[in-house]
Amino acid sequence: MPMDWRPFAAFASRMSSFFKTLRRSNQVAPKRAERPRKVVYRPGASFEGLEKREVPSGAVGVEPLAVIPGDIAGPRSAAIVRFELNPGTYVSNNAMPMTLSLDATPAAGSTIAPKVVGLIHVGGSQPYKIETRHGPFLTRLNIPLVVPSIYAVKVDALGGTRGAFNLNITLPGDVRGTGVVDRVDLGLIRASLGAGVGSPRYHASMDLNGDGRVGTVDLKIANGNLGADASVVSITPLHK
Repeated sequence: MPMDWRPFAAFASRMSSFFKTLRRSNQVAPKRAERPRKVVYRPGASFEGLEKREVPSGAVGVEPLAVIPGDIAGPRSAAIVRFELNPGTYVSNNAMPMTLSLDATPAAGSTIAPKVVGLIHVGGSQPYKIETRHGPFLTRLNIPLVVPSIYAVKVDALGGTRGAFNLNITLPGDVRGTGVVDRVDLGLIRASLGAGVGSPRYHASMDLNGDGRVGTVDLKIANGNLGADASVVSITPLHK
């Protein structure tokens, strides 16, 4: 008995009609509007403006709050640099401690190897020092609300060197140089964890303890400065 091909022919006709309709709908259908692309920071990506800033050799910040000149004349002498931390207030009107970084670097043309070795609060309670092996002197200070606080910084010259230097005072954790440490800064540091000198993900502004690597200690220091706003205070050099 011969096979009845009519059901198969009807099915093929219906499928042909379906595909023709589908092709016509694709030709006249309006294009869907493209959604705006979300910009996401990924490890290894550069962020505009950061590489253009000048970072002092060995310093942790990209925008010093103050640069105070000093000089060590003899091979076995030290310099005392004094500055005044002026009263300030926060948006919440409550004082909060602020971690500052003090790092001495050679002045232009100088061969000195300076190192900050101490900080005292003149006439008041002593600041809390954060220990670092290789990097700058990190200290946690209370922001004065009424009367300025005066600090004296001791700078030694290593290896019997001498000459002029600059004391750079910066705000650790302020990766973008905005004067404020916020969650964006913390996110950038977190994205660069494990990066060392020579890595495209490494930048000195993220290496807060100056050990040549972005690690959990750096993130902890920055997290302690979360909310710190350098615009609420000013630092004034004091002459002897």
